[in-house]
Amino acid sequence: MSRFVSSRRSLLQGAAALVLGAFVPVRFAFARDKVGAVADVTGTVAGEGDNGGARALAKADPVYANEKVTTSANSIVGLKLEHGVGLRLGAQGNVAVASIAADGSGKIVLGGGPLLIDRAGKRGSGAKSSPLTIETPHCVITLGGDTRLFAGPSKDVFGVFVDRGSVTVAGGGRRVRLKQGEGTDLRRIGDKATPPAKWKPERIRLALESVQAPAADEKPADKK
Repeated sequence: MSRFVSSRRSLLQGAAALVLGAFVPVRFAFARDKVGAVADVTGTVAGEGDNGGARALAKADPVYANEKVTTSANSIVGLKLEHGVGLRLGAQGNVAVASIAADGSGKIVLGGGPLLIDRAGKRGSGAKSSPLTIETPHCVITLGGDTRLFAGPSKDVFGVFVDRGSVTVAGGGRRVRLKQGEGTDLRRIGDKATPPAKWKPERIRLALESVQAPAADEKPADKK
């Protein structure tokens, strides 16, 4: 009997070790997939994992690879991504950071809403930076080093505007190169990107305001 009990105990211990061994790597692998953190939040912002689970996001919370970050109405979130990349998402939008590598390359997937990407780089060094790609339903945007760009709803179309640096926009079978101060429009999904054109100051102002947090002394509209 004692031999049977001992064998049964050994089997149970072995099974437990296998179960623990299966979960530990997953837990630590998830921790290594951090791609940044929340810098600021206005309103209600949520993060959704691959398993469908959701969590409310607050300032300083970590953000993980492929986690869908979603903003509700009147909400804005700023993310400080790894390796000198800043991201801001305006109201009723969603975005997921697939990857950010040590050289600054990676992929960001914009599902909707206004987006601002600010990528730091070495100015005047002459060194080429690894490309960072932004995939949207309308187009694919590729940027190099020191760049600041807006992408999202603007004047009832999907627009891409370069505030600093230069980018390449591929949409509808057409590829355009945008320099500082230039933008392109894509009216519908599948449409060709329009030729580069200067944006008027008012359009630039409205686009950038859609991803900026309210001023510290600005009071919510529902309060007196």
